[in-house]
Amino acid sequence: MKKLYFIFISLFFIQSCAKFDPVDCALNVDYNPDSVWTECHVTILDNGGCSYFTQQGYCISFFEEPSLIDENSTIEVVNSGGKEINYSWKMRLTEIDTTYYIRAYVKTNAGTGYSNIVSVKTP
Repeated sequence: MKKLYFIFISLFFIQSCAKFDPVDCALNVDYNPDSVWTECHVTILDNGGCSYFTQQGYCISFFEEPSLIDENSTIEVVNSGGKEINYSWKMRLTEIDTTYYIRAYVKTNAGTGYSNIVSVKTP
């Protein structure tokens, strides 16, 4: 029974990630200094051969390279599990005269793919 389960799981992963590359995605940030909210939109450009995403979210930091492994980054999950090729979120940038660095990510069983990094300077 364990062998059958292992074969099923193996076939699922092979089927769900044909190329087995991390996702390539693009981040667009709509920042309006007069508004309370900042809107962020992500488009998946290449799914890396994966048809299922285990997690979609973003990292935000005061430092130039936000990532999931950076201890200075704040990480927010937008979607857990799914097939969404576009996702969005709204957030507040509340610190005055501060530069924020924002980066989206998508996790699959092939690894984590990151978007471009967008910097936003508040007045």
